[in-house]
Parts: sequence; C-alpha cells; structure tokens
Amino acid sequence: MKKKRGMAVAAALTLSMAMSVSALAASPSDISGHWAKGTITQWTSKGYISGYPDGTFKPDNSITRAEFVVLVNKAMGYTKKGNAYFRDVNTNYWGYDEIQKGVSAGYVKGDPDGSFRPNDSVTRQEAAVMISKILDLETNFTSAATYNDYRYIPSWSVGYVGAVSNAKIMAGYPDGSFKADRVLSRAEAVIALDKVLNYDGKSDNKDDDKETKEDYTLEKTSLKDMTIKGDLVISSSLKSKAVSLDNVTVKGTLIVKGGGTITADDCDIKNLEMNYADATFKTKGDTEVKNTTFLKVGKLEGKGYDSVTVDKEFSDKITIDASINEFTLDAETDLRLLSSTVIKSFTATKNADRATINFSSAEVKDMDIYDKIKITGKGDIKTMTVYVSGVTSSIKPDDLNRKNGADKPDYTSSSSSSGSSSSSRYDDLTASKDKTYSGGKYDDVKVTADGGIKLKDMTIYGNLTIDEDVENGDVDLEDVTVKGNVYIYAGGKNTITFKDCDISGNITAKKTYGSTQVGLSFDSSTASDLDGTLIIQGNGAIVSGSSATLKKVKVDTSKEVSLNTNVTTLDVTTKTTSLTINSGRTVNTLNVSSSAKNSDITLNGTVKTLNASGDTKLSGSGTVEKIGGNGTVTNGGNITVKVETVTLNKTALALKVGNTEKLIATVKPDKATNKTVTWTSDNKDIADVGSDGTITAKKSGTAKITATADGKTATCTVTVSTEQIPATAIELNKATLDLTVGGNETLTATVTPSNSTDTVEWSSDKLNIATVDENGKVTAVAVGEATITAKAGSKTATCTVTVKAATVAVTGVSLNETTLSLEVGKNKKLTATITPENASNKNVTWSGGNEAVSVGSDGTVTANKVTNTSVSITVTTEDGSYTATCAVTVTAASKTELAEAISQAKSAKANIKTSTNGSDILTTEKWVTSEVMNAFESAITAAEEVNEKENATATEITDAVTALNSAKITFESAKKDGTKVEVTLSVNHTTLEITEGETKTITASVNPSETEVTWESSNKQVATVSNGTVTAVAAGSATITATAGDKTATCEVTVKAATIAVTGVTLSSTTLDLTVGGENGSLTATVIPSNATDQNITWASSAPNVATVSNGIVTAVAAGTADITATVGGKTATCIVTVKPSIAITATPESIAAGSNISLSAAVTGGTATSYTWTIAAKEGTLPTISGTDGTATVSTTGATPGTYTVTLKVMINNKEYTVTKDISVKAAQTPTA
Repeated sequence: MKKKRGMAVAAALTLSMAMSVSALAASPSDISGHWAKGTITQWTSKGYISGYPDGTFKPDNSITRAEFVVLVNKAMGYTKKGNAYFRDVNTNYWGYDEIQKGVSAGYVKGDPDGSFRPNDSVTRQEAAVMISKILDLETNFTSAATYNDYRYIPSWSVGYVGAVSNAKIMAGYPDGSFKADRVLSRAEAVIALDKVLNYDGKSDNKDDDKETKEDYTLEKTSLKDMTIKGDLVISSSLKSKAVSLDNVTVKGTLIVKGGGTITADDCDIKNLEMNYADATFKTKGDTEVKNTTFLKVGKLEGKGYDSVTVDKEFSDKITIDASINEFTLDAETDLRLLSSTVIKSFTATKNADRATINFSSAEVKDMDIYDKIKITGKGDIKTMTVYVSGVTSSIKPDDLNRKNGADKPDYTSSSSSSGSSSSSRYDDLTASKDKTYSGGKYDDVKVTADGGIKLKDMTIYGNLTIDEDVENGDVDLEDVTVKGNVYIYAGGKNTITFKDCDISGNITAKKTYGSTQVGLSFDSSTASDLDGTLIIQGNGAIVSGSSATLKKVKVDTSKEVSLNTNVTTLDVTTKTTSLTINSGRTVNTLNVSSSAKNSDITLNGTVKTLNASGDTKLSGSGTVEKIGGNGTVTNGGNITVKVETVTLNKTALALKVGNTEKLIATVKPDKATNKTVTWTSDNKDIADVGSDGTITAKKSGTAKITATADGKTATCTVTVSTEQIPATAIELNKATLDLTVGGNETLTATVTPSNSTDTVEWSSDKLNIATVDENGKVTAVAVGEATITAKAGSKTATCTVTVKAATVAVTGVSLNETTLSLEVGKNKKLTATITPENASNKNVTWSGGNEAVSVGSDGTVTANKVTNTSVSITVTTEDGSYTATCAVTVTAASKTELAEAISQAKSAKANIKTSTNGSDILTTEKWVTSEVMNAFESAITAAEEVNEKENATATEITDAVTALNSAKITFESAKKDGTKVEVTLSVNHTTLEITEGETKTITASVNPSETEVTWESSNKQVATVSNGTVTAVAAGSATITATAGDKTATCEVTVKAATIAVTGVTLSSTTLDLTVGGENGSLTATVIPSNATDQNITWASSAPNVATVSNGIVTAVAAGTADITATVGGKTATCIVTVKPSIAITATPESIAAGSNISLSAAVTGGTATSYTWTIAAKEGTLPTISGTDGTATVSTTGATPGTYTVTLKVMINNKEYTVTKDISVKAAQTPTA
C-alpha cells in the first residue's frame, strides 16, 4: 500500500489589504457613525478582518466569494480540507486551500457548470445559502414570503433566504424587500457572521417535543424520541447486537463503536463516523445523514445519505448498498457497490490510485476519476470524466469526457460475467443504403449512402459522421440522440435536416466535396437541445429554421454562410465577405475576433450586441442595437445603429422660482443613426423645458425632466423652492390606533406653520407588524405593536399601532357521532368540530336529553334509563348558532355494567368524610352528612345483592344500575368542602448574610393566603425586621421569626461589618536627607479615616539602589534621589529622599614639624567619584603646598609657618560636587642641640 500523499499544493494565504486577517492597531478611521461600527471594531481587534493601507475600512465596499470563505473559516475555525474540482480555481490560486476547507465544512458547492467564481462579489442570497449550510438551518419558505420581492428570489435560494431571516441572521431593507441579488457589503458580511458565531438555535424549534441532551453514550439496544446536541456514541459494550434508533436527531457526530446492524428510522444525523469493524448502518423512513466517514470497514444500506467520504486505507472492502448524493474515494481502499446502490456524484481522487471498485448491478450517474483506478463487474455509469490515463473499466459509460489529455479507459471484460465481451457496450453502424434506419443503440455511426437516407429513433453514444461519400445527397435525422459530436463532410443545399434531435457535443459542418454549400435545417427542439456549438468550416453552409434559435454558432470559413435562423451567440473567427444574416433573424451577440478583422458582413436582420475585436464593415439594411470591442465598425450600407444610452450632465437639480439652467444630453454610440433628443417635463407648472434642454423654474415643487433619443431616456429630478420655512411642530390626528390583521387606516399629520416647506416623512419601527406609506396609510401585517413616526424637518410625532388577529366567523359545526347506543350507566363524550378550523369563537352549548339521557357542559352523554326511542342531543355554536345533533338510544345493562357501576360508586365514596356542618373537616377535604352517606352505602349494598344473585333478570340488573347511578348523582351533588383551616408557613431563606446598613427581604409563603404573618428579631441591636424586610444594624447574629397562627418559620441572619473605604494617606515627612552609612530615616503613615477597614500599608522605593524602605524605615544605599511611597486602599503618599555619599579624609600624621610631609587619603562610600580637587588654606602665614589629583594627596610643610591649616577636598559623584575638610597641624622645626 502506498503512503497517502497531499491532496493539494499548499498555497500561501496572502490576501489583499482589502481583506487582511491581521488585526488593526487602531479602529478604522471611516466607521465613525456607521451602523456596524461596534461589530467591525470587535472583529478588527480579534484579527478576523482588517482594513486598507490608508487606515480606512470601507464598510460599504463589496466582498468577493473567496474572501467571504476566508472570513467564515477564520471565524468558525474550519481547518480540514476537502477535495473538489472547480474549473476556475487551480491549485496555485491564493484561496485554493480556504475554498477546499469550505468544501469539507459542507457550505461550499460551486455552480452547476463546475465553476466557483472566486473573484465575483458574493451576493446576499449566496451568503444566505452558505450560512444556512453552516448552521444546518432548515429551509423556510414562509419567512421568505414576507418580503415584497419574494417572487423575484430564485428557487435555488428562496428557502435559504427564509431560513436566515427566521434565525435572525440576515434581515431585509426598510422598504420590505430582501434584494437577494444585491452584492453583500463588507459591513453586512461582518454583521451576519458575527450573528452566526452567537447563534443559539432558538428559532429552530423542530425538536421542541423531544428530550434534549448534550453528549450521550448509548449502552442499550434502542433509543427513541431524543435530540442530541453534541455526539451520540454507540458503546463498544453492545458488540455485535442489533441497535435501533427511532426519531433521533444528532446535531454533532453519531460515532459507531459497537453494534452489528444499526437501523435509523426517521432520524436526522449531521455526521456519521463508522468506527466499528464490519458494522452495518441502515436507514429507514425519512432518515437523513449529511456527512459519513469510515474509520473502519463497514457497510451502508438504505437512502438519505448526502455526502460519504472514504479517506483512510483498509485491507478489506467497504460495502455500499445505498442511495448517496456525493461519494468521495480519497484513499487506496477497495469498494463493493451492490444492486441497491445509486450514487449521483462519485469522485475518485489522486489518493485512490490502484483502488478497485466492484459493481454488482449498481448505478453511478456522474463519475470523476483523478487516478488509475480499476472498475470491475456489471452496472451502469451515465457519465464518466477521466483526468488521467491508465483507468481500466469493465463498464463503458453512456457518456465519456476526457480532461487534461487523458486517454480513454481500457475497457475490459466483466469479471462477474461468463465468457468474454466486447470492449464496447454497443456496435458501430455504417449506413450505406438509401433507406430509413430506425431504432437501436450504437457506438459510432457513419453515413455513406448518397441517394437519400434517414436515421430515426436512434441513440448514438459516440459520434455521427456524414461521410464525403454522401456527396450532395440528403440525410434526414429524426428523434436521434448523439452523445458525442456530429461531423458533416457532404450534403447539398437544404439536405441535412434535424428534427427532434438531442446533440450533446458539437456539430461541425465541414463540407469538402465539391464547391457548393451544405444546407442545414433545424427545428426548434433540436436547436434547444444542442449542447455544443454549430461550427461552420469548409464550403460554408446555409442554415435555416424559422422557429429555431441556435445557442452558439462559430463561422470559421471565408466561404459563403447564410443564416436563416436566430442565434444566441455567433462567433466569427476567420475573415469573411460572405456571411449573411437574413431579414427577420436575430443574433443576440455577434463576436468578430481579431483573426477575422476586415470582414464584410451583410446584415439584413438584427444584432443586439456586436463585439468587434477587429475592424468590421457592415452592409445591408439591418439593425445593430449595441456596439462594443476595440475594432472600428463601418456602416457600409443602410444599417440602423440604435442608441444605447442617453446620459445627462445632471440627474438632480435645485432651482429657485424664476431661475433657469440648461441640461446637456450625451447620446451613445457616436455612430447611432438617430441622435435627435426630445425634452419633456412631467409637470410644466413647476418646471418647463425647452427644445434645447433649458429648464425654467416656475413654482415650488418637484418635476421630472426627461431626455429621449431613439427610445432611450435619461431623467433629471428638478426641485423648485422658494424661501425655506422650517416646521416648528407636527401633530397626528391619533396617538393610538387599533387594527386587525389586513386592515388599514390613514393618519393625518398637521404641520405648524401651515406654509412650512418641510415635507412629512413616514416610518414604522416594525415593518413586520405594521407598514406605512408616503401618505400616512397604515396597513396591519401581523399581530403585535408598532410605532408609526411622522417627521417634518427636525420635528416628530408618533402613533402607537396595536394589531390584533382578524376575526374568523364560524360557518358550521359537526359531531363525531350522529347516532349513539349506550347501556344504562355508561357515558361517552361527544366531540364537536367547528369549521373553519381557524374560527375565532369556538364556544358551544349542549342541550337536549331527558330523565333517560343527560348531557354535560363538555358534551359527555350519560345513559340513566332504558328507553325504546332515541333521545336527541344538540350542540349549538355561540357564533352563528349553527347546530349538529346526535340520536342516543339506551339499552339494558348487564352484570358487567352493574359491577362497573358498583366500582365507580365505591370510588366516588372513597376519602369522603361525614360531618354535621363541616367545621371539623379541612378545607382541602370533602364531606357529606351521615344520612347521605348511609343512603349511598345502602344503594351500593342493594346493587351488590343483585350482582351476586345468580338468576337476576335483565330488568333487575337495569333497575339496579339506574338506582345506583341516581344515588351516585345525589351523593355527588351533596358533597361539600370542609371549613376547618390548617395553617402552613414557610420562608424563602433559612440563612441570610447581610452587611451593616443593607436591607434584604424574606418572603413568607402561608396557606391560607389571607392568614396574618407577624415578624420578630431575636436581637434588634444586630438586625431589625418589618413585614419581612431585614435591616442590618451591627455585626453579629440574629434569628428572624415569622409567625402565622400557631406556625413559625425562622431565618438565621449573619450581619457583617460594613467596609469603610480609605479616602487618603499621609506621611510624617515629605522629604528626608540621609547619608550613606549614617542613621536610617523613619516615616510614619497615617490612614484616613482612622477607622478604615483596610489598614495594610505597602511601602515601596522608586530607586532601591539609592534608598530602601521596610515598614517605614528608610536606609541610604548610594548617592541620589528616591521616592518612598506608602500605599493603602488605592491611595498613595510620597516622601522624597535625598542621599549623600560618605566622604572621609585621613591625614598621616595629622601633626608634623615644619619641613616634613603629610600624606592624605580620601575614602568615598555610596558613590563613584569621577574627580578630586585638593586645596589648603589658613588665616595667615606661609601656606604648605598640596598636590594630588585622585583620592590621595601630599602636603609639603617646607617653609610653612607653624599653625593649623584646613585641607578642603571637592569630589564629583554623579555630576554633583560634594565638599569635605580636614584640619592638620604644622609645628616649628626642632632646633638640633649641640
């Protein structure tokens, strides 16, 4: 087995600055005041989206489909990549990996033509579809129908538009529309995806009737009526037991770790993971499984599988016997497809190399093959597309497509059939005789007969070739299906006819026999079903078909071509002077390529759009509606060139009464035949316009000026005004308005002053409840309340509209029974059905009956006595007095009914007390007098005697039932409620913590509710209580007691001392001067107030290398300045500490006789000296001399006058000078003695 290789080349995800996924350093500069500012700011801070290099975000710019996918993946955390082929997204495209992540996540599908359109702007409906698939929302056509442009929303998106609207992810516009095809703005994308991230699923109520759990592990063999929000794990403990799932929804992943056959009936499963060897998963009913993966070999049965992926290699085969929408084989794993298998789309990726797929009468509608797989067995493949050579197959597809230069598959004999078979499913046919060939299926068909031949009711899976041997003969094709191409090398004028044909490929008309054209005749059915292109080469062609429209025609010859049919797209690729588009024929788009430049085309029909890439000359008398392209188009005949556009230099204009201004109209193209412009005004009393476009303003109001040229128009809205008079007030004729759904009423707004130039604008805050038009007409949409606002200038007035449900009248009533037979003592409830079902008033009354039959207020009919005739029971509707009747007959009772009546009587007597007046019976109990009880018990005893009598007659039994039921009715009517009151009392708190000065409420629940409750505190110095409100007085404990009657309930209250906040802190000194090595400084901090709860002071030094502090004791470390701070409760006080270094001078000796030297040295502590300056001074006499430049110096006393001298040392430390002195003594020199 080979190692699995990467699915795609990794692409560097480098987005333009318009959609970067790096966070902004600051909020974008252009979102201030924007409706989406808050969410955009959050997303930029999270790094989901960024702006442009100039610091803007451009919230109203569009976003491409690829960029939208990047946003989704980033926000949702999607990382797993899928493997889907899109013809316009190659592996080098910057967003390739991101798009494949979207494929894996299940929200990216692409278009039916195999494209994704990554650079197209994403529309609102496309975003709705993707978001619905991300959130697994159900389609909702009802919600979509609330938009006034509902009928314009395409069928493929309308249900998803309703889904995101119902989930409140996306909304419509104030005018009630959704605008599905409008481009989604960057701001709208951010808002929608932000709602996706925060979606809680509340609008999705399909599982409200089910039990809901998060993750769930199934240890039993069955599970029913449950919704699993997370994962459902089928436990390995079940081993190979059969497991059944009924009406189960799994919103996470169903993980199969055990079970032999797991049967899912009416289930909804988002993800299925097959992780138990040889397990079978079988679907029934309406089960849907969205995504299935295999971690171990297993089997799928049933239908409802959306996407199945095999991306792991196994040594054994995976078995499929199911209907599947999409199947992806992404590993070298063998498959077995059984007879019930129907796969709509099958993809074998590049990782499926050498995998074997065995068909056992299976069907695959569309198969894409990207590596050298082997197909064996028998089955059906509708369309096979191979992207690589080396594929072998025992099945030949109905339609084969080859991409990337791939060879045809090597068709082999079926391994499951006996004997050999041809490499082709069908034979080739050569039609060489002049006759009709009817019916049959063929691979390739060649026509060679030249006298006249017809092919009818035939299917050709390869190509159809009309050979040169046909010469100028006729060929008729009727109801012929060609899966490949049609090649026409011969035929005379009007000799090749197509009727009701279906051509999948191209038709290439390349007649080379002789010099005349070939005639091609198409009916509308063939033209519509031609999927490919009609390519005209060789001798040219005469193409006819009065009712046909060919979708695409390519003229690749300079020979004569005559078009007598309509064409959607006509491409001219070779220079021609012989192409004619005949009168009455329309070509929607005519493309003249640069290779066909200098062509001369005769146009007598109509071309809607001419795209000329090369210079083109038109002759004839036809019409061109629009001209484009880089080439020059010359009118060489009497061609009518239609006006394409008319534009005005201004589309809106404001004028004062009496003023004029001229509008300028520009008509395009310049070659248009009729460029004459006419001018009109829709209100000449307000603004009139002259023939040259000059507008004259006449009176206040608005008029629309229209310029018309050749049917094309452009308009300018002209607003004429006098002096502006602002509104000072506005009032509505109603402040409140009641409507029923569907009703309407017009509000009247009065503006002050009456001559104000401000117009009234109307709006509704809830368009889904009530709408209002420009005239104030309010229309009720749905039940609820909305506010209608009228605005004139800056003034507003409002009306509250309450919408109620419309009244639906009753039109009839019916009963579930029209005749009823009951035995004595039996009863049955009749059910009345009101029509219509949504009638507003469904109240009914019941009547009829006699001593034999009675009816209750709920329609329950009771048989009391045997009757020989039926008794009518009637139901009457309160609305409309409609009636329905049931005829009731009472028959004799049996001993079974008698026994049942006895049982019911005893049940009615159970728990009923006897009393004289009920004062000794609780209010929750029932009582009767002893006389009533005795009479009822006697009736029961009498009935029991009849029941025990072996030969009791039917009359005795019926009489016993009747008597007992009568006694039971008497007994039931005699029951009364007791009057004895039993008080119950409880409180909602049994313990309570509270802080000094606070209050909290204790609630007492008492029964009966009118019973008075009194409150008491055990310690009023700690807590007081009034009507259950507890007030904390001081720290401590107290018991609060509630008393009602003889019942009490208590709550233990603990009062905590109140927290007193620190308001400030002061220090004993704000400055300190210290010397290194000297005494420490002492600071005392005082907290304000003194009784503040927090007394914990934190000391800190801003420069511990200068001075340290501990509990207010400051120690000098080195020369410099430090801030000592004391902090408590968020408050701070500071002391500035200045530290001087310690400098000491040592003299050796300190006293000496004149003529000798003294040595000096300086010791510096607490700093580094950068310079030393030594000097010496005295009051009088001759000074000694001193020399020294560093920390040492020498004093010479030679010649010095005896006395005391002061030595001064100046030391520079940290750019600051410090001075110290030292006294030395010089004595007179000793005179030596003789």
